[in-house]
Amino acid sequence: MAKKAESSLRAVRSKRKEGRDSRQEKIAAVLANIADGKSVREACVKAGISRSVFLRNADAEQYARARDAQADTHFAGMVDLETQCLNGELDPQAFRVALDSMKWRLARMRPKVYGDQANLTVNFDEPPKLEIVLTGVSKNDGFGRAIVVGGAPEGIEEGDA
Repeated sequence: MAKKAESSLRAVRSKRKEGRDSRQEKIAAVLANIADGKSVREACVKAGISRSVFLRNADAEQYARARDAQADTHFAGMVDLETQCLNGELDPQAFRVALDSMKWRLARMRPKVYGDQANLTVNFDEPPKLEIVLTGVSKNDGFGRAIVVGGAPEGIEEGDA
C-alpha cells in the first residue's frame, strides 16, 4: 500500500514538473510573439495560455524587453508604410492618418524613445521680475464700514463701503 501511494505521489510530482516546463515554454512563445509585434491577447491565444496565467508567471524584465521590441517592430511597420506611399501604392491622406495613429501608439508604448520631447529653456542672464499688485485693500473707518483705499477694483470707487 505504501509503495502504491509513493508511486502515485511521484507521478503527480512528475506531471507538475512537466506542467511547469510546458508553461515556461508557452510563456517564452508569448514573449517571442509580443516581440514580433503581436498584442498580449493575440500572443496568448496563439501560444495556448490564458492572459492571466501569462501575466502572473512572466518575468517582469523579459516582459519589458518584449514590449520594447514590440514598439520597435511597430516602428519598422511605419517604414514599410512610407515605402508603400512613396511607390504610389498607398493614398497620401490614408498614409498620414495611419502614420499619426502609429505615432500616437508608439508614444504610449515607449515614451522615452518615441514620445514627444518637452523642452525647457531657462535664461539666467536676466533676473526674474517680480511684480506685486494689491487691489481692493480696505480698512475699517471705526463705524463698522469698510473704506477702499488705493487701487480699488473695477466698479468700486475709493471711499465706497
